[in-house]
Amino acid sequence: MMLLQAGQFGLTRNVLNPGLPPSVVAGGTLWFDASDINTLYTTWPSGGGSLITTDGQSIGAAANKINAANGLFGDGIRPVHEVTGVNGLSSAVFSDPSGVSAAFGTTNTSGSPIASSSFVTTTIKNMVMAVKVNSAAADTGVAYTNRTIVGEGSGNFGLQVTDPGGGVNLTARAYNFSAGSQEATANFAKSTWVVLTYSHQAGAVRVRVNGGAWATTTSGATDSIAQPLNIGSNSYSAVTDFEMVHLMVMNTTQTDASLGFCEQWIANELGLTPWW
Repeated sequence: MMLLQAGQFGLTRNVLNPGLPPSVVAGGTLWFDASDINTLYTTWPSGGGSLITTDGQSIGAAANKINAANGLFGDGIRPVHEVTGVNGLSSAVFSDPSGVSAAFGTTNTSGSPIASSSFVTTTIKNMVMAVKVNSAAADTGVAYTNRTIVGEGSGNFGLQVTDPGGGVNLTARAYNFSAGSQEATANFAKSTWVVLTYSHQAGAVRVRVNGGAWATTTSGATDSIAQPLNIGSNSYSAVTDFEMVHLMVMNTTQTDASLGFCEQWIANELGLTPWW
């Protein structure tokens, strides 16, 4: 079965890392890789920017390793390069002492915004990410205003995070607005590197942690995907303290096994304890 699934991508799997890197996934549209300093810039090179070279530098732009014509741009407060992120990999830190979080949004290499519709569809969105969230706010009670890890700029879909209080866990919230708000939620450990997966396909929105059981709810086509795909904020909210190494986005239907291969690749990169 595993060889059959890998064959769907037209390749055999790497024995040393038995998953699939974002660059070979069918339907992949975006790969943000904070561990590859050759993709991180002070601003877009076309605007005179240069590569990030030191710890603590502000990351003004990041290349999309799947499509060089677009990527991510930091407007205002920007994420910071952290050399010692995890397992010898650097990360991007989305936080700010003032409490106004850093954020990235999808743009072309001239800095002009690109809508989320270039990366996902109204009915198919798969996003796998490696994050460590150190703090988040309590649930606001209004789904689209909760703190955002990644999502559409005006809050129509995304993976959000809240702190239920009283412990070491946070809550990942897979959110979609389809003639109303729908959410699926799963708990994960605070201040711990995890692989979170958001999936909206086949009329459902789902979330899981480290390849575990899906939390799921029925959800139809997203009302609008016209604003950029953002990391760290939308027009309603921002996360005040999290780190990210990888974000991969796909706009085609994926089997659970295929998503599992992507999760495993990221987990191996981060040195996480295998769950498979």
